[in-house]
Amino acid sequence: PEKISTTNYLYHLVLKDKKIENDIVPLFSNIPIAKLTPGAKSEQLAQLNIGHEEREEYFITGIFGNLYPEANLQQIISNQLIEANEKDKKLVFLGFGRINNNGQMEFERLKAFFSDSVTFIHLGEVSAEKASQLFQIMDSAISCTPSQHIGKSGVFAALKLHGVPVILSNGDFIPEYHQRSLNYYESFVNRPTEVWNVSAVSELYLTFLS
Repeated sequence: PEKISTTNYLYHLVLKDKKIENDIVPLFSNIPIAKLTPGAKSEQLAQLNIGHEEREEYFITGIFGNLYPEANLQQIISNQLIEANEKDKKLVFLGFGRINNNGQMEFERLKAFFSDSVTFIHLGEVSAEKASQLFQIMDSAISCTPSQHIGKSGVFAALKLHGVPVILSNGDFIPEYHQRSLNYYESFVNRPTEVWNVSAVSELYLTFLS
């Protein structure tokens, strides 16, 4: 091929080590931004048993899509609970989107583990519009995709487009590429919101092809 691209810096390095020149073209968000009217906001909060006037009493975090036990969310949730307590807020862990049996089992295990301190709610699959509105009421989100593979996650791109602070999980990584990746991923996750939309990525891709 005349042109080779990848979404992920790890894959870029692996290809480079094999003497294969390539460029990085990141993914765009797989969820467009939907309008969040006051009524829609109240509707989404109601699913979490939170009244509109009570919103500031809660810290809402969670995941979109599948939950991988390997992501070790227990420690991350513990840290989020500390942060919520310091702000005198109640912590809600929200799950929505498609989840497999292993993910559901891990969700239930975490729910039982934090039963006295965190409210767990899973809404199942939702429309793109509802997903966007839920993103817009969240204080943070957790990515279950390992940090070295984050460039291949459409969910991560969607969260970044919506301006949601994302906590990366401590999933498996390839040690020999760890140090070489650190600086890139720090800049990658801090890219401005507007570069995660489809038009910005399309323009980048056209530049790559020219």
